[in-house]
Amino acid sequence: MISMEANIIDVLEEDQELAVLLEVTSEWWKIHRYYVPGGHSEAYPYIRVIELDNADVHFANNSATASSIPVQIDLWTKGDPAPLQRKIDEVMKSLGYGRSGVASFFDEENKVIRKALRYNNVFEL
Repeated sequence: MISMEANIIDVLEEDQELAVLLEVTSEWWKIHRYYVPGGHSEAYPYIRVIELDNADVHFANNSATASSIPVQIDLWTKGDPAPLQRKIDEVMKSLGYGRSGVASFFDEENKVIRKALRYNNVFEL
């Protein structure tokens, strides 16, 4: 079984254009795995990467030969999400992922937009 979250985060963190869009500073990490630590949840914009599943999909000789790994990237922002969404999409596609869906949410109380971007890829084992 392989996990892709750390690899995705590494590639996202290395992208200088994304760092500018996320307003990254030396004090704040803007890309999180699993959860957003306390104190960081008010430092908009930021993203979280979560592996949704990890299922064997192809087999040979009673052994898995490939895994389907859907991933969700949550984006929170108080500004226009379109530039960040486009850049995330570009990075994910460069990793071989295809976008399988996007859901939008708005937190009226905090005036925050959340985009849940879902991607999927099949990896040979």
